[in-house]
Order: sequence, then structure tokens, then C-alpha cells
Amino acid sequence: IFGQGAAREALEQIDSKKIVIHNPISHQDLMERAQSANLYLAMYDPSIQNNRLTASNKLFEAAQLGIPLLTSKGTHIGDAVQEHKLGWVVTYGNLIEIEEALDDCAGLSKHRIAEINSNLAGFYQRERERQNSNIQDLENRITTMLNFGRA
Repeated sequence: IFGQGAAREALEQIDSKKIVIHNPISHQDLMERAQSANLYLAMYDPSIQNNRLTASNKLFEAAQLGIPLLTSKGTHIGDAVQEHKLGWVVTYGNLIEIEEALDDCAGLSKHRIAEINSNLAGFYQRERERQNSNIQDLENRITTMLNFGRA
């Protein structure tokens, strides 16, 4: 696990040889190292409004890399992970749920891994298409505004 935050402290307390926690690194290094990860941790405190309402880059990074997520209930990213079956959603700070999700992840069958990977790839592709469409719409609107009154 790479990163920081309150969940890090809790995860450091779990007695498991399957969990390795590293210090924070640059985004580029993270993306390179994450390619071999089994799980992308994105725990956010839902009592903070920004965490509930915004999409985390971690959602799109994990989807791009094809890595299942472990994230918090009551957040936008948690809703997306649950709706699109991109990993596990747990109650923020609930060590029992976190440990159960980690155990589940460690015991995934090849079939279940393939299913999650397919969900991640589909989600990433749909989001890329949606973002590209939004960018095109924005470019068209700006061009129309800039050309207004030039006729």
C-alpha cells in the first residue's frame, strides 16, 4: 500500500504478512509501481463534504490500470465502485470490514479477477468517451461564443 491518511494508521495495526505499507512517492512512480498491485486503496472520510461529492483521481487511475479498488461507503467513489462492481466498499474506519475486504481480495478466483478487470476496463472506456464528448461540447461552445457577432 502506498499513501497516507487516517486509514494508513489503522492498516498498520493489522497483523498480516500480505500487507506492505510504503511511504508516499511521486504520481509517476505510483502509476508505474501500481501496475503490479492487487488492490488500489482509496479511503475517504464521508463526513467531509468534498469526499462525498467529488470523484477521486484514484478511481480513474485504478480503472486505467485494471486494479480493483477498496474505498469508503457514502462517497462518490464508493458509489461508483459499488454500482460498477469495481472492487470493495467498506464503512470508513471499520477495521473489521477493511480486513474482510482484504481477505476477500487475497482469495479471489481467476474468474472473479477477470470479471472485475472487465468491469474496470468498461468503466474506464465509458468515462473516457464521456470526457471526450464533454471536451468536444465545450470546444464547440467556446468556438460559437468567439464567433458570435463576427458575421
